[in-house]
Amino acid sequence: MRALDREFAYRDVARAVGVWRNTSEGMHMSKYRRRLPQLSGRPFLTDGGLETTFIFHNGIELPYFASFDLLKSASGTKAIREYYERYIAIAKRNHIGFVLEGATWRASPDWGAKLGYSRAQLTEANCAAVSLMADLRDEHESAQTPIVISANIGPRGDGYKIDNAMSIAEAEDYHGWQVGIFRDTEADLISAFTINYAEEGIGVARACRAAGMPSVISFTVETDGKFAERADDPRRDRADRSRNQQRAGLLHAQLRASYAFRRRIAQRRAVGYASARTAGERFDAQPCGARCRGRSRHW
Repeated sequence: MRALDREFAYRDVARAVGVWRNTSEGMHMSKYRRRLPQLSGRPFLTDGGLETTFIFHNGIELPYFASFDLLKSASGTKAIREYYERYIAIAKRNHIGFVLEGATWRASPDWGAKLGYSRAQLTEANCAAVSLMADLRDEHESAQTPIVISANIGPRGDGYKIDNAMSIAEAEDYHGWQVGIFRDTEADLISAFTINYAEEGIGVARACRAAGMPSVISFTVETDGKFAERADDPRRDRADRSRNQQRAGLLHAQLRASYAFRRRIAQRRAVGYASARTAGERFDAQPCGARCRGRSRHW
């Protein structure tokens, strides 16, 4: 679809599937923005990862993991609706709340530009995503299963690698554009996922505070619980050298142990041992070609 033809595709599709709500004047009153029910202590269910499920389980192609791109078609919108309805059914059976996440993790200016979207098109996509969540809430919410709408924000860059880190002010300015759109929808809060350095998370939080939106900031960390190292961090060279030295030492120890193990087996095979014992080890050795088993209490 050409850019000009797609300018208002989201609005047309949303109307066709019954999820369009006029947001042009920003007159929406969100249901829970001023009093989030999950803060009362009752359990709330969330989904298990929209993009991951679509790509690896459903075989749906998502360029740049951009699920918002599905909203331009009725079939894509239907897929998102059915995905969330499965989780809502679980919440309803167990009489617990549910948090609906809009499919907007990649619907920000830089990622939208990579997919050929203008700012106007991205605005339509963000609004359509939240409208779909509001429609699902209208259909399924009950006193036993309150449903909160979360508008989702993703990192400006890669969620697992820091390339071009922003300052707090830059992050607030960049993400503030998407936050401003969500402010004028029925979104109850904003959740930022896979943020991998502090300045970006702080920038999102400040943009949300300025817009009067509650926010949830979720960070990506390494297995040691720390942020990933930045490409421009002066400590990185020292850390790399230390890590390489540790790896080199481990590799040497592994090769040395492997060589000693193989040499002992070869020696025993050469002299025709049927069975040999050494301190703390037992090897059942047979002529060449037979499998050799080893066990050690001190390996």
